[in-house]
Amino acid sequence: MPSAAELWGFGQAVAAVAVAAFEASYADLYSDVWRYADWAKEIGVPPLGFSGKDTGIDLVAKSRGRAEYHAIQCVTTTDDWTANAESALSNQQPPVFKIDWAKFQSSAPPTLKPNYALRPHQVSARADVVRGLQTADRGRLIMACGTGETLTSLKIAEEVAGKNKLVLFLVPSLNLLSQTLTEWTGSTDRFRPNVEWVDRLQGRSQTQ
Repeated sequence: MPSAAELWGFGQAVAAVAVAAFEASYADLYSDVWRYADWAKEIGVPPLGFSGKDTGIDLVAKSRGRAEYHAIQCVTTTDDWTANAESALSNQQPPVFKIDWAKFQSSAPPTLKPNYALRPHQVSARADVVRGLQTADRGRLIMACGTGETLTSLKIAEEVAGKNKLVLFLVPSLNLLSQTLTEWTGSTDRFRPNVEWVDRLQGRSQTQ
């Protein structure tokens, strides 16, 4: 069984990799990730008045394009649980289970999932839309639910708009907005979305 220090360091490494490289939605938000002690030594002390003492912060991430720092906590432990810890986990709803992270530790490098490739019917749909927009300034693409319309729309936007260009994408609900952001960030190179939605109940728009 790895020591507490080894598991703690392993947990930090996993979180840093996930935030900085593998999770597209976060990779677009953050440009740098440090262990807290390294950040405190390099940046936080003395300009910002932080010490290098562990106060529950494990990682610090810098927002991309802005001088903002966000604290990240990684929770890892050993199988040597205290009575207080065991008591805190009992009778929770939904139930809380322990995870032995040592079982997931591997010396092999992680295998990244490739971006989605269009299927034949999606390739055909993209070609039809691109061809139609060469002679018209608008059009309609009708696809059955579950056939990949979100991914197809992304590939159409990439081809029509081109690299580093603006795309206006309108959806009628926050659920579709969330679905689109999740799929687009995981299926393309990094892009920076600017989300605007209208709260019809409140009669005002909100930006994120």
